[in-house]
This record gives sequence, structure tokens and C-alpha cells, in this order.
Amino acid sequence: MIASRVYIVETAESQRFAFEARNRDDAEGMTRAAWFTRALEGFCSKRLGAESIDTHLRAATDQEAAAFRERAAEFSDEATGVLVAYLGSDALDCAAPLRSRSIAEEK
Repeated sequence: MIASRVYIVETAESQRFAFEARNRDDAEGMTRAAWFTRALEGFCSKRLGAESIDTHLRAATDQEAAAFRERAAEFSDEATGVLVAYLGSDALDCAAPLRSRSIAEEK
């Protein structure tokens, strides 16, 4: 099993999206991927009313990581790739996952 860490992409409006990556370089690469950007922008424009997004990547707090892992466990049978979970603007505000997509689909 490859060790991973939970990272947060936070928008200027303090909306948080969590996902796992092996390290910060992998996390940064994922956030620059076209599919990731499209998914995030699509979610923000449809659900949050944001026309454009400005994001910041950081490591998740223990509370955020626990919330993400709880959501990931719910979808463990369905997820075949990357699970990105919308955590809202408060660590206690967890909603349905944004998208589950296989990295292999993009290669």
C-alpha cells in the first residue's frame, strides 16, 4: 500500500475540496490537470455560483483529513481513481463528493 496524504484545494471564497496524493508534487500536478480544473470549475459554477475560481493548495488539517477519509470510506467500492470531496467552508460541513475519476482515463 502506498502512503498518501490528504490535500485541500481552497478557493478564494473559502470553499474546500479534499483529495489524496502521495506527496505535494503529485497534488500540485493533479490540480493542474485539465480534468481536475474542469471538474472544480464546473462544480463551483453550478453549485456555488462562482464564475471563476482562484485556488490555493495546502495540506489538510487532521479534522479535514478525517472528514475526507470518512467520505472516501463511503465510496470505497465505487471509486476507481481519484476521489475529490467537497468539504464546504467549515470542517463540519461535508457534502457529497465532487467527482470520482480514474487518472488512467486521462493518460
